[in-house]
Formats: sequence, C-alpha cells, structure tokens
Amino acid sequence: MKSVLKTLSSPLFLVASCIFLVNRWSEFYGIYIPFVNSYLDDLMLMPIVLTMALAGMRFIISSSYRLSLWQISLSTLIFSVFFEYFIPQFDPRFTADPLDVLAYLIGALAFLLWGNASISRHTSSQEEPE
Repeated sequence: MKSVLKTLSSPLFLVASCIFLVNRWSEFYGIYIPFVNSYLDDLMLMPIVLTMALAGMRFIISSSYRLSLWQISLSTLIFSVFFEYFIPQFDPRFTADPLDVLAYLIGALAFLLWGNASISRHTSSQEEPE
C-alpha cells in the first residue's frame, strides 16, 4: 500500500492533476484561453491515467512494478484513436485534432521520463519491501 501512495504522490502526477483541475475550474467559470483550453487537458491526460495504472499494478503485482514502453505506447494509441477518431464520428461536439494526439504523446513521454521510476529511484528488478 505504501508503494501505491508513493506512486500517487509523485510530483508529475500531483502537478498534472492540479493543472488539470485548475484548467477545468477556469473553463467552468468562463475563463477561456483558446490554445490552453484546447490542449492542456490532453497534455495532462496521459501522466494522470498512466500514474493511476502504475499505482494499480503496484498494488496488485509488485511494489517495484514499472510500465513497459509497450504498455505506455499502447495506452497512448488507444486514447488517441478513441478520443480523436471514434468519439468525433458519433458526437458533433467533438472534433478530431492531430495536435491533441501530439499532446497525448508529449504527456506519455513525460510519464516515461519522470513518472515511471521505481519507488527508490533505481532500476532494480527486485521487489522492494513495503
């Protein structure tokens, strides 16, 4: 359980979550900056989702679990196809935007570099004690 809490208190997750919430709050209260409101949520999405997935895997499998490049890439592809292809096909309020996909990719890269580290910041494959 400690590893889950440590994972969910990572700086990347906390910063991304706070930025996401502030952006949603500002939109709710009518503060709209077109470029920021169009892409900021998409940029924060992958670090938030991947950190929650990592926390779940650390709870279920191992406290030292790290998501593979394949898992990160597949997750990014699934979100990109779902939000930028399927949803715009069925809901006219949404449009497909290649820059959204770029934002997902940048967010996934940020997670890969800073959010997927082992709890003790080393790459040991042995499970760390809780």
